Amino acid sequence: MTCYSTPSGIATTPKAPKLTSRFQYFDGSAWYDATAEEILALADVDPTAYQGQYTAQYEAPLTGDNVPITDGSNNIELRLQPAGAIAALTVTFPASTNAIEGQEVIMTSSQIVTTLTLAGNGATIQGGATAFTAGGFARYRFDNLFTQWIRVG
Repeated sequence: MTCYSTPSGIATTPKAPKLTSRFQYFDGSAWYDATAEEILALADVDPTAYQGQYTAQYEAPLTGDNVPITDGSNNIELRLQPAGAIAALTVTFPASTNAIEGQEVIMTSSQIVTTLTLAGNGATIQGGATAFTAGGFARYRFDNLFTQWIRVG
């Protein structure tokens, strides 16, 4: 933390900036001087923009089932809630023709899935999960250029 000396020689700690404090920022082509309030207004930030961006899909599969993820361009959180451990399960992703760049699918399982098969539905799957522990999860993001679902978590 930076300390500043006052004329009397007493060291002080800078206070937190106020909305009226001025800041310099670079937008990629030029430097600007603005208040925090002006910067936030320019950014047009909505603090709730990323809340609830996933549509939850609940499934209670049995061994050998094929669970299709809701087709379309929405981000989906697939919540697998089987009654007990599952020996084998197939999960089919949304059709690649309906998926959009950056679309995400999160899969969670409340129980063990010993053998998990992921079907790309027209897309390849990079880093495909092959099983779940109880409480396990995987997160995928769609890459439109290469028509693939890439594991990102």
